[in-house]
Amino acid sequence: MSNYVEEGLKAGYLTKEKYIFRPLNRGLAIKDSNTGKEYPMMEGCIRGFVLKMDKGGRTYISPFKNLEEQKFFEKALNEENLSPTLNNPFWDKYTVRIEFSRPTITGGKEFDMMNINDNLQVKVLKTLSNVALSESEANDTSKEYLLIGSEVKITRAAKQAELGQRAFALYGQMAGSVDKMREFLEVYKIMMNKQSISLKVDSTLDFMTAEVYNIVTDEVENFLEVKESKLYDAYVVLNNAIKAGVIERKGIDSYQIVGTTTPITKSHMIDIINDKTTDEYHSIRQQIMLNENKGKSKSKNKE
Repeated sequence: MSNYVEEGLKAGYLTKEKYIFRPLNRGLAIKDSNTGKEYPMMEGCIRGFVLKMDKGGRTYISPFKNLEEQKFFEKALNEENLSPTLNNPFWDKYTVRIEFSRPTITGGKEFDMMNINDNLQVKVLKTLSNVALSESEANDTSKEYLLIGSEVKITRAAKQAELGQRAFALYGQMAGSVDKMREFLEVYKIMMNKQSISLKVDSTLDFMTAEVYNIVTDEVENFLEVKESKLYDAYVVLNNAIKAGVIERKGIDSYQIVGTTTPITKSHMIDIINDKTTDEYHSIRQQIMLNENKGKSKSKNKE
């Protein structure tokens, strides 16, 4: 162990922990034609991250806790001046470069906080406003990346295992049923705005089972959010109304009851359906039933 590592550990500037940095995957996705899995459009990109400046662009935000820590890094890196001042040659050129390969996107890039270079890169990433530093911060849609300690990742792994058990139990209840698989995929497509899911009238059970299985394994939290939602049945009604021609989709997040002139947001439409007391709801249900009865009559006539 080098002298600077011993000194850094003793002073608390270096630690034995590891950090994981990964994208939050909020962007557009591409679909692997072989596996059917979705991956972010950023796959294969190399991105550079630089030390954040203050709002006026007058100086850099210091990545160090205090001057003593700055002096330690200057000594360890053999740099004369790491002051976060504008036109500092070190910070003007310093970039944390990360290649977003598929493993990095799904599992994250690991930084060893005992390594002086990794440690400094983590300090720089922590200054950025689009980087979440906790699971709760990751819920903020302005955050594009997540940076967490490895012990947090271990905790999350345990949580993922628990989520997986719940998800596969629900998946098992749908297994073998064309109607249940189709219903879930159609509802999932609406709730999550997943236009990449392409269902056809003649989609096979095998195809739909593979689609649902991929969601369970790759998007378990989204799967549970949909399947365990108290509004799931309301979304089923919305989906049936769309198929019956009672409601039309207007854009990504708006719907319109046929015969009316005002588009309604998805959340408002779900509120109307979930209420079950409004005139709009009863009209929608009546039209769906009429459509279903017409379908049954046509089937009998064919027989």
